[in-house]
Amino acid sequence: MIECIRKMLRENPLNRANILHHYLPMVGTLSYAGLGIGVIQPSILRRISPRNDLTNFFLTTSIGGSFLYLYDRKHVRKVDSEDRWKLCLFASTMFNLGSLLLWAIIRSGTTDVDAPQFKFFIAVTTAYGLVTLGVKYLDTIDTQIK
Repeated sequence: MIECIRKMLRENPLNRANILHHYLPMVGTLSYAGLGIGVIQPSILRRISPRNDLTNFFLTTSIGGSFLYLYDRKHVRKVDSEDRWKLCLFASTMFNLGSLLLWAIIRSGTTDVDAPQFKFFIAVTTAYGLVTLGVKYLDTIDTQIK
């Protein structure tokens, strides 16, 4: 584990750009997974924080992380700075709200399933799949920019 962290810091040293466009988006990705877990299996989050609903925290952090990740993408750097932040905010919000909708549909389809581990697995798997697909989509767009 320590070696993994050292390797990551060698490849992405702590500086302003890496903090904003690498490390904070990673936190956003973790929050995105937490958001999926909270929607599909909310009892897990109630065990972590019985007094506070973490959904809004996870949603805000996930949107923020997605925003910062998008803001530094090659195809977005070419956009006028006034429109750049608006487009990134729109895209990150739509990605997260679309995911919320999917997770709500999954939750309503699994209400009769009394298997919290299965629901946890579904939440984490869909979060991973959607993030992976989204990054691949952005990479495809970036490769078309000269």
